Amino acid sequence: MDLSAFFSHDEPGSNAAPAVLPMCGRYIYDPIKIFYELNNPNSDEVADYLINLGARDLPRRTNISPTQNVPAVRFDGALGRSKIVDLKWGLIPRWSKDDKFGSKLINARAETLGEKPSFREAFKKRRCLLPATGFYEWSVVEGAARKQIWRIGLKDHAIFCMAGLYENWRSPEGVEVETCTIVTTAANALISPIHERMPAILHFKDFENWLDPSVTDTNKLSECLIGYDSDNMERIAIEKIGT
Repeated sequence: MDLSAFFSHDEPGSNAAPAVLPMCGRYIYDPIKIFYELNNPNSDEVADYLINLGARDLPRRTNISPTQNVPAVRFDGALGRSKIVDLKWGLIPRWSKDDKFGSKLINARAETLGEKPSFREAFKKRRCLLPATGFYEWSVVEGAARKQIWRIGLKDHAIFCMAGLYENWRSPEGVEVETCTIVTTAANALISPIHERMPAILHFKDFENWLDPSVTDTNKLSECLIGYDSDNMERIAIEKIGT
């Protein structure tokens, strides 16, 4: 399935070359992985962090798609701490007159977050985490009618968090919609043979700064938006999404 209709590395109307394949256009959230790790003596700190925020109650989802509501972690000023909220995947800039941007801005290039009007304010003030246990990618197979589907995640099957941005948009009719986008970065050695981009997976040590709206040094924030170490990741060829 070609998901390019859902995807844009840059804003519509830019001079950037079109992407060859979408990234990231589908991903997985499997809370069973969290439960397993919580009961493991070597429980992962990301899993513990999310469970403390209420992730235990989130449902299993093996095909999270653009324009759907997705679980996200963001800082709540009133509470003085982070919490899990639902955001619609596909960022609608505050200045947009309609919601058409949403289906196109599912990804945001890390290298140009501070330049693009759609993302630069959110990059400074409205950042979030998007928990996942994997994501999907497609590659062309010579001589085959269908593209190969890859399920990509961490080798230890641990949950991870992708860097995201969010926005609060109000329609002309006064309806408020909260939306988000996944930040992408240059692919690591594992993913580059099938795609040039990958989600920016954050290390746990970077969570606090990424979520803290008082941190506005974009150069410092950009330092954590690099390709995750390929030695700690795996890609598995599958026949269909959800397997």
